[in-house]
Amino acid sequence: MSRFNPDKATDAVALLVKLAGGRLNKVAAVKLLYFAEREAIMEEGHTITHASFYSFPHGPAAGEVLDLVDRRTHHERWSSFLHNANSNIELARKTSLETLCRFDVDVVRKQWDAHRDALDPVRYPTSLVAFSRTLPEWQEPGSRLRIPIRRRDLLVISGRSIAEIELIEQETRLADHLESIGGVVG
Repeated sequence: MSRFNPDKATDAVALLVKLAGGRLNKVAAVKLLYFAEREAIMEEGHTITHASFYSFPHGPAAGEVLDLVDRRTHHERWSSFLHNANSNIELARKTSLETLCRFDVDVVRKQWDAHRDALDPVRYPTSLVAFSRTLPEWQEPGSRLRIPIRRRDLLVISGRSIAEIELIEQETRLADHLESIGGVVG
């Protein structure tokens, strides 16, 4: 499985915060990025940040992104560009979004556009949480803190055939292998 890319996560969240006017509720950022990741899988078969996805009590989210937002992990780029302010994330300084390709930027913007009217950027995003809990991949974790959401399950939900899914998984394994030996992967 691909390794999480915190630089891309930083730029994707920074883009969302910029679109929100420089300040965005942490939960809103996590939900909107999950929706963008989900759409990237549905359309292209791969994610933006290569995060691991989970069903949490408040809906699905990318685990590693949640760790960055909640300061459970530290990443230099995140700290350089984003500032956690209570329940919000603020831009500390402008980023060029250099780690994101055009598709990544477009899918993040598309999710912002789809949900911005139902969202107060600095208040708890009740509507986003409720919507995320209606997605077919989400399961109530019950007494567990989280339940993994497999990318394969999202590919199945997208309507792809088993042959297409197997090809995507094969391509992902090859890209991961090339990355692990220092090859360049687009």
